[in-house]
Amino acid sequence: MKRPIKAIAIMLTCLALASCNAVNKSDSNESGSISDATAVSGKTTVSSDSAAASGDVSGATDVSYNAPAVSDMFSSRDYEIGYSGGTTVKFDSGTAAVNGEGAVSENGIVTITKAGTYLISGTTETGQIIVDADGEKVQIVLDNADITCTGSAALYIKAADKVFVTTADGSTNVLTSKGEFTAAGETNVDGTIFAKSDITFNGAGTLNITSETAHGIVCKDDLKITSGTFSITSAKKGVDCSESVRMAGGTVTVTSGTDGIHAENSKDTSKGFVYIAGGKLTITSGQDGIDASGDVTAADLTLDIISGGGSASAPAHKGDNFGMRWDRDTSKNDSGETDESCKGIKSDSMIAILSGSITIDANDDALHSDDDLTITGGTVTVKTGDDGIHAEDTVLISDSSVTIEKSYEGIEGEVIEISGGIVNVTASDDGMNAAGGETTSGGGMGGMMDTDKNAKLMISGGTINVNADGDGLDTNGYMYVTGGTTYVSGPTNGGNGALDYGISGTITGGTLIAAGSSGMAENFGQESTQGSMLYMFDSTLSGGTEITLKDDSGNVIAQYTPLKNYQSVVISTPDIVSGKTYTLTAADKSYTVEMTSLIYGSGNGMGGFGGKGGQGGNFQPGGNGEVPQLPDGSQTGEDSQPPQMPDGSFQPGENVQPPQMPDGSFQPGENVQPPQMPDGSFQPDSNGQRPQKPDGNGGRGDRQNGQQPASADNQTTSQI
Repeated sequence: MKRPIKAIAIMLTCLALASCNAVNKSDSNESGSISDATAVSGKTTVSSDSAAASGDVSGATDVSYNAPAVSDMFSSRDYEIGYSGGTTVKFDSGTAAVNGEGAVSENGIVTITKAGTYLISGTTETGQIIVDADGEKVQIVLDNADITCTGSAALYIKAADKVFVTTADGSTNVLTSKGEFTAAGETNVDGTIFAKSDITFNGAGTLNITSETAHGIVCKDDLKITSGTFSITSAKKGVDCSESVRMAGGTVTVTSGTDGIHAENSKDTSKGFVYIAGGKLTITSGQDGIDASGDVTAADLTLDIISGGGSASAPAHKGDNFGMRWDRDTSKNDSGETDESCKGIKSDSMIAILSGSITIDANDDALHSDDDLTITGGTVTVKTGDDGIHAEDTVLISDSSVTIEKSYEGIEGEVIEISGGIVNVTASDDGMNAAGGETTSGGGMGGMMDTDKNAKLMISGGTINVNADGDGLDTNGYMYVTGGTTYVSGPTNGGNGALDYGISGTITGGTLIAAGSSGMAENFGQESTQGSMLYMFDSTLSGGTEITLKDDSGNVIAQYTPLKNYQSVVISTPDIVSGKTYTLTAADKSYTVEMTSLIYGSGNGMGGFGGKGGQGGNFQPGGNGEVPQLPDGSQTGEDSQPPQMPDGSFQPGENVQPPQMPDGSFQPGENVQPPQMPDGSFQPDSNGQRPQKPDGNGGRGDRQNGQQPASADNQTTSQI
C-alpha cells in the first residue's frame, strides 16, 4: 500500500521536481486483537505527553495493546504429547491394516470416525487418512509414517471438534501430496494437510510436509503448534489458516512458493491473527513471510524470514540520487514478480513485537502494518528492498534493539516515537519519515511543501544512529526531541537535509548531532528550550572527519564522526546554553560560536531560496549569520541574482549536483536562468508566488507566531 509520503523540494535550477509515493490508508480498526487478556511479557500501553510542548499538536501518542497471555491461547491439552493404548494403523504399499476400534480401511484409505488415539506407521504411495468424527476429539500419533496421496490431502480432517497430531519420540514422518488437487464434493481440498476443524501439532519427533502443487497446511479454524520439529515445503502457501495461527514452541521450517504463513478472515475482524510466543520459526517464501488480516504478536521466539528472494532481489527505485521518492522500477525485479507482495511480516491490523529475536531479509517492507506497529522488547534485525519498518498509523519503539541494515526508507509511519532501546538505521532515502494522512499544501513550488498536522517524529529516549542518503530525520508535521542520544550521518546531495520538518522542530532535552549537506540544512525552531547550533562549513568535509564541540573551559561536550561527506552540522546538548561561547573543531580548523540565543543558525530549508531560516525570503545560502558572497566578491541583496557559472548558467552551490529527470533528459547548466521577478530578483515559484508557510507567511523558516527568523546580527562567527 502506498501513501502520500512527503514532497521533498529541490530548487537547484528553474525546474522543480516533486515526488509523492501514495498509500491509501484503510479505515481499519484493531481487527484481530484479543481482549480481556493479560500480557505475554508486559504490555504495550502508551499515552505519551512528549508532544505536549506545542499547542499545535492535536493529541498525543495513544497506542494501547494488551497482548494475550499464553494460557489464553493454548490449553493444557495442546501441550500433552503422551499417549497410551489406542488403535494402530500400519500402512504397507497400497494397503493399511487397522487393529482396534474407531477406524476402517478401504483401498489404502483409512477413515477415523470416533474419538480416541490412533497410532499411524508404515509407508504407502497411494494412501490417505480421513478424519470424519463430527464433534469428537481425535489424537493421531505419527510413528515413522510415510504417506503419499495423489490429487488430495494426505491427512484430510473432514469433521471433528479438534485433532491433535503428535509425532512419536525420535520418529521421522512424511506426508506428501502430488499432482493437481481434486475437490471433495463442495470442498476445495488444496493442502497436504487439510483441516476443517481446530488442529494442534506437537510431539518429540519430526514431520516433513510436502505439497507439489498447492499449500502445505490448510486450516479453516485455529492451528496451533506447541512442540516437535516440522518442515513444510509447498508450491503455494506454507500454512493457510482462516481463524488463527498460534505457536508456543517447537521448530518449524517453511519453504513456500507464495506466503509462508497466511491467516485471513474477511468475515470476522477478531480472527485471522498470528500469535507466536515461543519456538523457532524459519521461513523462506516467494511472497510474504507472514501475512495476517488480524494482529501479529511475537514474543520469546527466534524468527528468521527471507521473503521474495530477499533485499538483493528487490526492484530498483527511480531517482535515488535526486533526494526524491519515485515508485519502484518493477520492470527490473530480479525475481520476476512485479505486482505480488513480498514483505517480511505484514498485517492489516497491528504488529506487536514484545521479545525474542527476529531477523528479516525482505524484497519489500520488512515489517508492515496497516495500523500500529510496536517493538517493546527483543532484537530485530532487517534488510529490505523498501521500508525497514512501516506503519500506516504509529510506530513505537522502546526497550529493544532494532537494526535496519539496508532499506530504502528506514522507519515510516504517520507518528514515529522512540522512547528507549538501541535503534540503528541505514537507508538509501529517508532514515525516518513521519508522513501520511491528509496533507495541506504550503503553497508555491508546485505543492512541494505539503504538511501533515498529524505527522509527528518524537524521540524521548534510547540511542539512535541514522545513516541516510535522503533526509536523516524527516516529518511532514512536527519533530520533538525530548531525550535520548541521536546521531545522524545524513545526505551528501543538496536536495535533502539531516533534519527536515514540515511544520515545526523542537528540542527540549537529550543529545543530537546531525551532519549532512548544506543545501537543505535546518536547525530546530525558536520554541525549543535547549540550545542548538547549526554550523555551515565553508567547504565539504570528508566522511570520517571528526566533529568536536568544546565549552569555554575546554571541556568536550559533543563529539561525532560522520560516516559520509558533510558540509553542515546540527549540535544540541543540555550543555549548550545562551550567552556562552563554544569552539567547534573539524578537519584541523576551529570555529568560535557565540550563543547569543538558544538557537544559532537557522539554515536554508529550501536550499537558500526563501526557505526555513532565510532572511526575509532573499537568497540566503549561508546559515552562520554571514552574508553570502557572489563569485565577484559582492554581497547578495534584495534584488540580487543567485551565483552564476562563467557561461551564465545557474550554479546552486559547492558540491551540489542539480537533479535530472529519471530519463536523464534535463541537463542544467546550459545557460539556463532561474525564473525572475520584473525587478530581476530571484523568484523560485512558477506561479509568481513566494513559497508560503502553513500560516501564510513567506518562506519555511521558524514558524513561531508566523515571525521571520532572527537576523544574522544576533549570530557571530569567526575562524580561529
